[in-house]
Amino acid sequence: MDPLKLEDEDRQQAQRRLQEYFAAERGEELGDLAVTLLLDFIAEEIAPFYYNQGLSDARRRIEQLLAGVGEDLEAWERFPPGPVRRRSSAETAVADDD
Repeated sequence: MDPLKLEDEDRQQAQRRLQEYFAAERGEELGDLAVTLLLDFIAEEIAPFYYNQGLSDARRRIEQLLAGVGEDLEAWERFPPGPVRRRSSAETAVADDD
C-alpha cells in the first residue's frame, strides 16, 4: 500500500503547526530539517493508527446505513392478499376458452 501523503500546501501547514507547537509548549525552535523529519516520522509511524480508525468508523457508519436500507426494502415487500384459492372447473373452462 502507498504511504500516506499530504498535498504540498497541507504538508507545509502541518510543518508550521509543529514548529508553532514546539515554540509555544517547549520553547524550542525547530528548523526546516527537524520539522520535516518529525512530520515524516508521524506520517509513517503514527498516522496509520488514525487512518485505520477512520476506516473503521466509516465501515461502521456504512453498515448502519445499509442496515436501514435493508429494513426499508423489507417494508416494501409485497405479498399476495391471502391464501391461494382453487379455481372451480367452470372457471377453468372459461379461462381455457380465452
